Amino acid sequence: MPAIKQLELKEGEWTSLKLSSNKFEYPKVDMKLSFTLEYLHVKATVNDLHFKDGDRSWRYGDGFLINFVTKTFPDAKSSEYFYAYGFSIVSGKRQSILVCHNGVYNLKIVHDFSPEIEIDRARNVAYYNVEIPWSQLKPFHPLLDKTLGINIRYNSQNDDGSTRKLQLVEDDHFESELVAEKRYTPIHLLQSDRSKLQFAFRMENNLVKKDKIQSRIAVFSGSHCEAPLEMILRDKERDVEYKWKKKINIKKGINHFEEILETPDRAAFYEIKLILNNNLKWSHEFYRLSTSELSEIEDYIREYEKKAKTPIEKSSLHGLTFKSDDLKETIKTFDPIEQVMPIKEKLDELRTNVKECETKGYFYQEGYYRTAFKSPDDNTLQPYSIIVPKNFNPKSQCKLIVALHGSGVDEVEFLQLIQRKVENINSNYLFVAPRGRGLSDGYMGQTERDIFVVVDTMKKMFNITKTIILGFSMGGYGVWRLTFLYPKIFDAAIVGSGCLYNLWGNKPDMDLRSLRHNAKHIPYLVMHGTEDRAVPFEPVKEFVEQIQTEGFNVTFKIFEGAGHGNYNAMKSIHKWLRKYG
Repeated sequence: MPAIKQLELKEGEWTSLKLSSNKFEYPKVDMKLSFTLEYLHVKATVNDLHFKDGDRSWRYGDGFLINFVTKTFPDAKSSEYFYAYGFSIVSGKRQSILVCHNGVYNLKIVHDFSPEIEIDRARNVAYYNVEIPWSQLKPFHPLLDKTLGINIRYNSQNDDGSTRKLQLVEDDHFESELVAEKRYTPIHLLQSDRSKLQFAFRMENNLVKKDKIQSRIAVFSGSHCEAPLEMILRDKERDVEYKWKKKINIKKGINHFEEILETPDRAAFYEIKLILNNNLKWSHEFYRLSTSELSEIEDYIREYEKKAKTPIEKSSLHGLTFKSDDLKETIKTFDPIEQVMPIKEKLDELRTNVKECETKGYFYQEGYYRTAFKSPDDNTLQPYSIIVPKNFNPKSQCKLIVALHGSGVDEVEFLQLIQRKVENINSNYLFVAPRGRGLSDGYMGQTERDIFVVVDTMKKMFNITKTIILGFSMGGYGVWRLTFLYPKIFDAAIVGSGCLYNLWGNKPDMDLRSLRHNAKHIPYLVMHGTEDRAVPFEPVKEFVEQIQTEGFNVTFKIFEGAGHGNYNAMKSIHKWLRKYG
């Protein structure tokens, strides 16, 4: 497919493009793009030999993955500022998935907008219609940023599991979680003279450290007019408002106005509402940062270090230090126009943990905790996460479940997902999730050693009588690997959608099946979907049946028609834990 150097979109009009390959006849994709005040519009007609379930369409098919680059650069071909959205039919439901944002994988269903997808199986044609709100591509806005970047891939999976891919711009790292820079084709956006009044607002920096801050207002009008503009600044915590109002002279076309905002000196989360011509046109949030508060927290951590003696206090200290360092790095690398909520959330979490340490320390209240340990190998602080159950007594006997996350994501999202599903598991189970040094390293090398430091740390803090290991996808491979290599450490094991060796290449060091007899005493729960496209079902089924005949205690839960993890695992886990946990 010949490269497209750039596209031009006119508001309210359609621009066409095609995706095809000279290597295979199908699939073929005809697309149309347009935009309006509210949306970026994407339509596609797909001709293919089949239309399968689109579970994890961004990697396996059938469906679209589109990278929307929100910050483009002159003469550049790639950017690390982007949203990656997947669009497909999953188990009969039309879904939009936020796969990645600025290099951080999310894999979340987006409920604010869903694609329209209709399939004509008689003609082997699928019709896609997606309306993406500009609010889902923040901070980009067509009045403030004239160029949007885009790269489009359609995935079509064959019966043998291989995938045929059509892609607008060739990019070897298009879906990779290891490389943040994504290639794109620039799209230039042109407003229509027939458009109604449009409005956009941006601050020089959404993380405010000074009393005055520059802001920019963009207004598009199809005709000359004069209109009142009102700005309301509200302290969201105290519900205090500051207001000003003026008239602005709006010329035909795009108008830009520069305003100096005076910000309150109180450290808080603020919302700005802008009202043009008596209609709410924009809502914006920023955070007023107190550098003195950060210094006070650092002073507290230094004092706490002097008195941290018990294992829980030392772990609390490592958690505070890690979070303080992480917050400072986030502030240092913060892009001024990005959303500021992550900084507020990290600061709020750190404040809460300081208060906990002023009394007893971490881990005495139920809920999710993000903390850290100091690696004995390289003296670095490495993060991990803990779920403390309801009515937990740190001095009582308890059981530890070590949870290993999948490829491309960290332990935070994985353990928080578990937290939402473990209400029925009794109060003597602690969940802990280490983070891989590389998010896709297969729990080998340094990450393998880190896991045992985490387990040892937990055993020093709590009275643990049994250690169970659980993993999903890459984490499932980690369960097989670690129980085969270190069978004396673990008392039971749970594998969700995990392979036990490298299915896709010749990496002998990943295939540990010959060591399986070391772990014959360990009871296993293995769960897998029959339509899994990430980790094929049949090789796992064959291995499970083999070790069952060899006398292994394996409970094999098969989910008919399910893909890579889209099944109710917790019901099976809860039932199995009552017997083996």
